[in-house]
Amino acid sequence: MKQDISKSAIEGERKFLDTLKQYKELIAILVFFLGGVLWMFGYFATKKQLTELRCWMVANVEFVQGRMDAASLSDLSVKNIEDLTALNEKATLNADERARKRRLEIARDEIARKLAAAESATVQALNKLTSGECSDKAN
Repeated sequence: MKQDISKSAIEGERKFLDTLKQYKELIAILVFFLGGVLWMFGYFATKKQLTELRCWMVANVEFVQGRMDAASLSDLSVKNIEDLTALNEKATLNADERARKRRLEIARDEIARKLAAAESATVQALNKLTSGECSDKAN
């Protein structure tokens, strides 16, 4: 009885294997494409990862832009102060020089305001980069 069961099990396995042999090319193609699909999901970034990366890049650009703006405004402020100092050292000013001095004073205040805004933007971008805010947004 035991031999009959094992013989029928072996015959069933052989029939199954013979059936699989007939479709081996089809099975190989399916495994190949399924592997390719799984590889693509593992290789390419997900939408969440792209959102996080975009946030990091925007914050980095804002940080660099703020630093560049602050540096150029600082240089402009120094030039403005030098021009104002030169005008203040003069004993008497004609009408054009008084108008220029007034424009330089107004520009000094405007530069200071823009410099403060640039430094604030830099600090905000740096906080975004260091706090992990981009990782939180992606979740």
